[in-house]
This record gives sequence, C-alpha cells and structure tokens, in this order.
Amino acid sequence: MNGTDAAPYQLTDAEQRRQDDDAAMDAMRRQIEDEQAVAYGPDRNLSIAIDDDSVEALELTLDMVEAIDWDDATAPPEPPEITAEQTDHANRLAAAYRQRERAAARTDAAYKAEIDRLRSRKVQAAERCERGLAWLRAALEGYHAAVGEKRVELPAAVLSMRKQPLRVNITDADACAADVRRQAVEDAVARAKDDNIMPDGIHDAVVDLVDAVLADMLQGSYIARVKCDPNKPVILARLKDTGELPDGCAAVQPDPAFSIKTRE
Repeated sequence: MNGTDAAPYQLTDAEQRRQDDDAAMDAMRRQIEDEQAVAYGPDRNLSIAIDDDSVEALELTLDMVEAIDWDDATAPPEPPEITAEQTDHANRLAAAYRQRERAAARTDAAYKAEIDRLRSRKVQAAERCERGLAWLRAALEGYHAAVGEKRVELPAAVLSMRKQPLRVNITDADACAADVRRQAVEDAVARAKDDNIMPDGIHDAVVDLVDAVLADMLQGSYIARVKCDPNKPVILARLKDTGELPDGCAAVQPDPAFSIKTRE
C-alpha cells in the first residue's frame, strides 16, 4: 500500500444501523413480492382434479382476479354469476380464493415480523438515548450541586430542584379497603339523609347494613362481586381538606428532585 492509498471508510454505528434497516426493509419487500407472485401464479398442485385445459383456464382466472383494482374500495366489481352446471368455473374461482387467502396470511406474517423487528430496534434506540440522557443529567446535576444555588440558568437550559407532590402509599391494603368502603357508605348515607330520603335515627343501622353487604360481596358471598380500590386522588384531596387519612395509608412527601428545563 503506497502513501497515496486512502484507508477504506468505516461506517459509524448509527450509519451501520441505518444501512441494516434499509437492507431489512428491501428484503421484506422482495419477500412479499415473491410470495405474492407465487401465490397469484398458476397453481398446478390443486387438491381438485384438473386437466391441462383447466390449468390454462385457471391461469386466465387468476390473471382476471389480479387485473381488478382492489385498491378502489368505492366501486368493487360485480362478482360473476355461476350456474349449477359451471362446476369447473366454480373450482377455478375456489382455487383463486385459496391462493389469495394463503397469500394474505403470508403477507400478514411478513409485516408482523417486520413490525416486531422495528419495535425491537425502537426499544434499543430508546435505551441508547436514555443512557446518554442519564449521563448528561448526572453531569449537570453535579454542576448544579457545585454551584450551590436553587436555580441555575444556562443559555440552553435551566437547572433547579423541584418540589415533588405529596403522595399516598398503601401500607395495609385490607385495612385501607375496609376503611374507605366504610367511609364511602357513610358519605352516601349522609347525602341521603341531607336529601330527606332517610328518616332520622336509622343512620348508623343503615351504614352497618350496607357496609356488611359490601363486605360480603367483596368476599364473593353474593351472586355479584365488587372490587374496592382506594381512590388515591380523592384520598389526597381529603387529606388536604381534613388532615385525615384512611387506615392502612401513609402520606409521603418525596425529596425535591433535580430538574432540567431546556430552552427553545
């Protein structure tokens, strides 16, 4: 190799991935075209008995089917009328139907395989991006801590520590479900009393009865079953209003989190 020879160009990883993707897409298109060509071509291995004249007629039938513009869904052609005596014609159309059915299945499988491959590549690409973002984020978080200010403004982004919203953790699912169920029943009965639907003096008895029925339904004792899931947004709202939490729940105030807000 003399001094004038240049080293061959080495593709970057990103260029190689794009090249691989393009090659895979071309291979998939060729596969689908080949399968359709085979599927829609003459079928000389039919399960029905046909002679040479019938094979030629079948080829004409398949050509006729392929000549129809199936992309035009607004004006489909009228299907041919076949009399009871036209058995050969019916056989040819049945063979054409079978060919298109098989081709449709192969085409669907080919596209599904390509979709799965692209979905996998998407996940891999997203993971690469996330690793890069995490690396940059860690560096900027270290810089923000070194500056020692709550908010640091840079030309490309604003670095800050953001307060995180209060959240509710379920520490005892059974106790929480029983308490929120009881509170829901009490709220419903109280509304009925306020609307003069329920007479005075039976509030507690009705609450006990309804709560017992719901408890039995949760355990599957009745023909209908119900599920009781804590409504965390409502629990949080009630906590802010009354300062109270249902049994089996705990309020958690997360530490402030580092934030990067990029500029336009």
